[in-house]
Amino acid sequence: MTQRRPTFAFLFAVLVVAPATACLCQAQTYGYINGSESLTSFDPSTGALVASFNAGGTGKPFAVAKDDVTLYSPGGVISGPQEGQLSVVSGKTGQTLNSILFASSGQKVLLTNDGSTLFVMSQGYPCQLIVVDSATLAVIAMATMTPPSTIGDIALSPDNSKVYVSVSCEGSGNACLTSTNICPLAKGVCILDAGTLSLKGQVQSVNGLLAASEDGGSLYVTQGTQSGYGRLYTVNTQTLAVSERKGLQGQTNGAVIIDPVSHYGVVLQNNAQSSTTGYLLNTSTNQIVAELFANAPGGAEAGGSAQNESVHPSNIAAFSADGKSFWMLLQCSGPPSCTTPDNSIVALAGISIPSGALIGEVAVPQDSSSIAFPQ
Repeated sequence: MTQRRPTFAFLFAVLVVAPATACLCQAQTYGYINGSESLTSFDPSTGALVASFNAGGTGKPFAVAKDDVTLYSPGGVISGPQEGQLSVVSGKTGQTLNSILFASSGQKVLLTNDGSTLFVMSQGYPCQLIVVDSATLAVIAMATMTPPSTIGDIALSPDNSKVYVSVSCEGSGNACLTSTNICPLAKGVCILDAGTLSLKGQVQSVNGLLAASEDGGSLYVTQGTQSGYGRLYTVNTQTLAVSERKGLQGQTNGAVIIDPVSHYGVVLQNNAQSSTTGYLLNTSTNQIVAELFANAPGGAEAGGSAQNESVHPSNIAAFSADGKSFWMLLQCSGPPSCTTPDNSIVALAGISIPSGALIGEVAVPQDSSSIAFPQ
């Protein structure tokens, strides 16, 4: 089948890669890419890489403080000895400045808007949601899922009052329906008070990757299926009513990516060309309002490094802090199926919002797995 080419109206930007010693000046907001070992920063106005270090990375979804220098990165292993950690990493040097250990593997971290509190999702036996003071790294609270309950993803409400937890039961559903479980569901989303981690509500039957709209009115749940067609659910956070978005043709690729500034989100779906199609979602109406691109740049597929099988798929793309651009990691096996700069395996591409014009595309370290901007 002849591969469709990207439908962007643009001219490729000339990308200049600065040396690793470049200054991360605070007048400019940068984005960061977390690899399984590397840490890379880039300029979201051009796509140019700023610095890259062979240190500081874990490949997991991480958080960036408003100072655009302090990074909070989870890590650890899922099998074998249960040990996880949360590290404070310098975006200037890639060095680990501080860390704490957990009983199970840290898989994702969220930071509150005021930068005071971290929410760490850990996976293992048991799965846990751990609340940490960002200044002291002291554990404030902890919620444990009684095995065989597992945590698939977490999301914060924009006002930081609620944390959404996607859960499933790996064994018999009845084994998870116990009063000792903080979230007694066989499958669904539990709503916890962000301060006390007490249970405030439940959404039955739908779970997956989570994202909350910037106004807090909607929770988006993306779910893969064995049939190859993904599902997108919208949960009204006031009534907890669930609706399913129809008409998307491919397998949903990752969580809905939310613009922190305006009423936009991006839905990524794999298509028949083994590439990725991007849809622009109006989060006020919860309607798809535009196709950003039919194929990702070069016909590649959105996703982090295939070398890191433990990568959580919720941070393969992100909006810049000002909401003007959307950035995604691309996987490419090489011509003729797809092309990326320097024939790299993994690339970074930026899209202007809402026009869909390509800002730039650049090769990044092969272990690149997760993107984040200051919160």
